[in-house]
Amino acid sequence: MIPAVSIVLPVYNAEAYLQDCLYSIIQQTFPDFELLLIDDGSTDGSVAVINSFTDKRIRVIQNMHDFIGSLNMGIHAARGKYIARMDADDLMLPHRLQTQFDFMELHPDIDVCGSWADTFGEIHNIIRRPTEHADIVSSMLRSNPFMHPANIPEPLIRYRISTQQVTRIAEKDMLVSSAKIALEYAEGAIEQIIEKEERYSDFFNSLIELFNNELIGHEVLLQTIYPVYRNYLVNN
Repeated sequence: MIPAVSIVLPVYNAEAYLQDCLYSIIQQTFPDFELLLIDDGSTDGSVAVINSFTDKRIRVIQNMHDFIGSLNMGIHAARGKYIARMDADDLMLPHRLQTQFDFMELHPDIDVCGSWADTFGEIHNIIRRPTEHADIVSSMLRSNPFMHPANIPEPLIRYRISTQQVTRIAEKDMLVSSAKIALEYAEGAIEQIIEKEERYSDFFNSLIELFNNELIGHEVLLQTIYPVYRNYLVNN
């Protein structure tokens, strides 16, 4: 039977936190999911923790240590109608999947659904993300507007802050990939704006020339495009 949700969870040396993470998933109020655990070449006891769970909804995929590659393997293997992302050191609140599934079913025009997050570990805080469409779409030029769980304005995950968290360990690779994606996204945004407002052509051509000649970096390029794109989205 095809599950409604595929949870993609790469695991790399997460023995200390993995059991709590898996329990938070298994105990979801929404049961119609598969859990894709991609072992990203762990050298600690992570695999033993995984094997201690006998839930039939769990599928294990082996990979050499390659965080981005493991993510892609999980996405390609997913069979569900929706894909939910998770990291091995975080926790799902019990109603996360049910809340997001219900929202997506009620809003078929929405492609991505995130939420806020309750942080724990070294920092205790609530991470809030933009909820208005124009703010979400335009802010993608500067950073990821989604916690990977329209952004639902309530915490649905507990997000661990520590020096050993997955996103910090893989930070260098993620920054390179994020910059590449953001630049491709910016190209699409520029084309979208010029198609309706040709008066911006000279401005963007000059901006791109400065970037190509390495007179400004990609951060300045994206920060400059951001307010123009947001204003375009609000007015169109």
